[in-house]
Amino acid sequence: MNRVFHSYQIRSLSKDRQSIDKKEKSAIIFYADAKLCKKPESFWEKSLFALPISYKIVFESFMPIVVHSSDDLSVLASTLLQLIHTESVEQKGLHSPVIVIPNLTMETWLSLEFAKSAEVTASIRFLFFEKAISELFIRKFKSTEDSWKEFLQPREIQLFIYSFLIAHPDLVQKYESLNRYLLPEGREKADPVRIFDLAARISKYFKDYELHRQDWIRNWLGKDYEILKLSEEELRESEATKSETFFLEKEIYSQVTAFLGSKGRETLLQSAMKVFGSKDRTNLPDAKNPQENFYIFGLSQFAPAYIAMFRNRFPELNVHVFQFGFPGLDHAEDSGFKRTTCRSWSQPFLVVQKNWKLAGAHFIKYTPDRSPRSSNLRSFQRYLLGESEPLKNEIESKAIPITGKKQPADGSILVLETPGKFREVESIYHSILAKLDADDHLKLTEIGIFCTNLAEYRAAIEFSFEGGIMALVQEGEKQSIRKKTIPYTIRDLTVAETSSYMKGILSIFMLLLSGKNRSNLFALYRNPCFQNRWKINSSFVDHCIEYAKDLNLFLDTDDENIKEPFSFGSGFLRLALGEILPQWAEKEIGISPFEQNEPMIEKWIHIWISLNQKLAEFQQVLADPNVKTEIFLESFQGLLSSTLLPDQASEIEIESEVDSVLFRLRDIDWDPKTEEDRIHFLETYLLESVSGLPIRKGKYLTDGITISALQPMRPIPFKHIYILGMGEGLFPGSEDRSAFNLRYLSPRESDITAKQADESLLYETILSAKESLTFSFVNQDIGKDEELAPSSSLVQIEQALKEHILSDGEKIRVRIPLSKSSKSYFESSQGIQEIFKKTYDISASLVYGPLETRQKYCEQIINFGLSSSAPISRSASEVSIDLSDLVKFWNSPLSHRLQKKFGMYVEDAEETENISWEPFRLESRENYLFRQEFWSEALDRITREKSDSKLVGIFSDAFTNACSRFTREGRIPKGIFGEIEIEDLESQYKSLVESLDPLLSGCEYFDAIVFGEKERSGSILRINEPLIESDVLQKVVLTGEKKGIFYQPVERKFLLFYPFHSSKFRNYFEPFLVASLMFQFRQQLNREFDSIEVLFAYGDKLKQVRIGGEQEQRIAILEETIRFYFLQDPVLVSADLWEDFTKAKLAQKDPEIFMRWCRSAILESSSDYLNSSLRILPRPWEYLSETGYSIAQKIYSPLESLIS
Repeated sequence: MNRVFHSYQIRSLSKDRQSIDKKEKSAIIFYADAKLCKKPESFWEKSLFALPISYKIVFESFMPIVVHSSDDLSVLASTLLQLIHTESVEQKGLHSPVIVIPNLTMETWLSLEFAKSAEVTASIRFLFFEKAISELFIRKFKSTEDSWKEFLQPREIQLFIYSFLIAHPDLVQKYESLNRYLLPEGREKADPVRIFDLAARISKYFKDYELHRQDWIRNWLGKDYEILKLSEEELRESEATKSETFFLEKEIYSQVTAFLGSKGRETLLQSAMKVFGSKDRTNLPDAKNPQENFYIFGLSQFAPAYIAMFRNRFPELNVHVFQFGFPGLDHAEDSGFKRTTCRSWSQPFLVVQKNWKLAGAHFIKYTPDRSPRSSNLRSFQRYLLGESEPLKNEIESKAIPITGKKQPADGSILVLETPGKFREVESIYHSILAKLDADDHLKLTEIGIFCTNLAEYRAAIEFSFEGGIMALVQEGEKQSIRKKTIPYTIRDLTVAETSSYMKGILSIFMLLLSGKNRSNLFALYRNPCFQNRWKINSSFVDHCIEYAKDLNLFLDTDDENIKEPFSFGSGFLRLALGEILPQWAEKEIGISPFEQNEPMIEKWIHIWISLNQKLAEFQQVLADPNVKTEIFLESFQGLLSSTLLPDQASEIEIESEVDSVLFRLRDIDWDPKTEEDRIHFLETYLLESVSGLPIRKGKYLTDGITISALQPMRPIPFKHIYILGMGEGLFPGSEDRSAFNLRYLSPRESDITAKQADESLLYETILSAKESLTFSFVNQDIGKDEELAPSSSLVQIEQALKEHILSDGEKIRVRIPLSKSSKSYFESSQGIQEIFKKTYDISASLVYGPLETRQKYCEQIINFGLSSSAPISRSASEVSIDLSDLVKFWNSPLSHRLQKKFGMYVEDAEETENISWEPFRLESRENYLFRQEFWSEALDRITREKSDSKLVGIFSDAFTNACSRFTREGRIPKGIFGEIEIEDLESQYKSLVESLDPLLSGCEYFDAIVFGEKERSGSILRINEPLIESDVLQKVVLTGEKKGIFYQPVERKFLLFYPFHSSKFRNYFEPFLVASLMFQFRQQLNREFDSIEVLFAYGDKLKQVRIGGEQEQRIAILEETIRFYFLQDPVLVSADLWEDFTKAKLAQKDPEIFMRWCRSAILESSSDYLNSSLRILPRPWEYLSETGYSIAQKIYSPLESLIS
């Protein structure tokens, strides 16, 4: 009879220890005190081996599998160390124990734990499970001559499946599902990229079937294989066999397995499923006398096939499994427990626990020695585990059951609602600083940040943690402003995102597929590995780009007989002739020499010629459908080695891996025979093959905060844990509903779905947190003005806390403001809000921060070295400026500087966000959106219909459609109030249309005029690279666009239409700028015109103004504006101030009077003259100066005389 021993804590060898008879079970359960594990003596000497001898006999008579479980990973690590220490003493230090780990993270953590506890790290081998079990299998069952053959991995099988599908096109025709997927419309032969993708899917499914559907594998391979199972339950399949996919995959699996079997290759599970004869067992060790310990630490999931393998294939092993997060065994069969909110997340752990139990394992559960202090987090952890032992409340000093008295929210579990990913990371950054300030003993390595999608958050993380903030730092008795960053380590980055070597390969593929245009060529030139190979730097590439623009080099051609005027060949010919011929020789030779004295030109031409030769050599091989695989791969590798040279150790490792995966193709029939398919296949194959390489930044657990993806057993014990990206649809993941996934078609009770696997990650993470756990999600799509919901998992957490942990009315949500300068950061906050309502960024204090702080920032940052900006070097001969950027500068130079250089954007709306709007009127924002909708549809119809008839009908239809759409969407007030709003809008639009109709009738309409190389569809006018000479720079290229252009051919004039602008002076500069460029580059417009007029339509008012003056005057104003744009003196002047100043009836106007008048106007009505960014300055009038008056005289005053 087996007995179950229950004693929650074995503290000593006293006679108080009791055994309680329970119902018969197939396992022995021990509950041990964690304190014993931390003593220098062996844990076993103090606990198990100290039991009466009769109990020891019962223990040793069972199969030697022991499952050690705890909800504290440190306790399990301490127990593991004691076992290894005992084994090391017995082996006299001549044995290297093997510990199976789930990931490299665990190796680092265990090594640090061992070194910390024992002050030395033993000679331990850390292996992944399949590697470790493969070594055991080869050593025990493989013959000497076969021992060198490793088991097949899914990536290898994927290649053989790909080769099989390529070689059997008849299979594609045989199965309709395969035919639809592999033969998209327009292709005669199967798409190799889709075949490779399908092979990847199927190889993954095959591995899955070997673990969880061995009855299928036996059906496919025959009776020479037996099912590794833990129970005698008979499995009968009926659903999967109804699908043709079952027989398709059976055919692929059986034929690929037969082919590989003929070469002596098989997978680990195939080998384990083979039926062993008695001769294979003659030399097996006696199972009752274990000869070797096998340690498995922290693996979250175990397929039953692996567990059965220990019982059926390795009974001689003494297996110790260290499992984190097992609920009590009493809950394994409790269906009510599984249905309770959040507790269902432990289902994968319960399944593994049940399987170990079926294997006859002994269970030892360790109760960690935790602090008696109660918290929301600890209560929730106990709730998840189903523990009923009472907690001791520090305040009331009495036992409180979990289901008894509830607790106030204490901030140990929080949910952040953030308006975007950058604000999400930024708020966590500041909370970490606050925690470090509050706890002098807190280390950075005790903080972990985990992302559900690390690629999405990488930019925000680097921006906040590397970019840092400007903060006040105490230096002795003084405070100074310094940049403050937080060190961190980041893991789980993908090779395609981070590797310059892989990006270089992708650039070469782009040259081969899309041609050698300027964009593709310089993408390769900018690559660090390309620069390292050719011994050039970024400055060299910048010079090449400048010359390419000067020479109008856009493309390259492989045909030497074709001399395209925009080709690189023609450009280099001009450069070469510029060395020996004068400019006047153009008439005689028909080519314009380009003079230059740069020595780098020769090297550039050499690189261009060499690269062309190497690409041409490979393209010859690429175009040959009969080329041998070895020759093709050698040619491709030669191209890579002669073009790219890794410059870092991590890149050299990636280069080596690329060579290795290319070598694997030599024995595979992979070649699709066509140029494009070959390139697409290589691109897909290389990206997938190197994706598994570990890419990391910093030394894990030693270089700062840990940042990584949310993966199994990644959240090892941290004091403070943050989980980012918990939005709806982002977590948990969705099920794999592919038609090729037979497990989805035929699910079984013990299956773990993708959703359950993700929820188990959350379960692990919650149990790993020591002091606090913070979830965050983005709750707003600012671009679409939509509210976003949290993950269903977060909703369940809040529900469980509300029902079982928190007092009535308590909440754990914290809403993060849109702006870092929000007023809420400078108001006193208490409770759970406090930690996230602290800001260390001194620039955030400029709106509502203390006056002293604002003054210090303005003195040290905004005015630092800005009284006379350093001149920009003329070597940087060309700079691009966006039109909208220049317009913002002209309107208010100081405001533009604060926003552009210091990111000081302040939304006025935030201060009125709590004001309730009048429900019976159309809000101002909705009014603007309505007009935008109306004008957009009206102008779009004018473009489509190109009607010369009156426009009243078009405008009327557009108005009706806009009203209908807004009414359906509930954006117009209901009933009589909505009717009044529509009447007001209709009267305004009719008055405006009556004025517009005679002006626009007969006009040719253009969607926009585009400046520069910007991509734009529709009816457009274009001015390519409008260059303006400047005394600050050699050339300034203006880019951007102006929407809404009418051309009147009869009157030979253009009309610039501004449907949302009043006729105030501040709105004049944009049409003036556009008109000046149109006059300057009129030959590119292909329209004859004599004048340009501007139509300002605001409400029901229409104003028509004309851009006058000579072109020299207009260009002079433009050049002065550009000059001041680059000088960027911190002076206060604006179009609004100048407009009202010139209207003031002053007897005299000079700099002193201007500054006095402006100061008075600002003090009297700052909101009329200062936007939200300028109003955050402590004393904005201090930026008034004579320089500001001089600027106004040159860029404002002349413009007034040109607009009439």
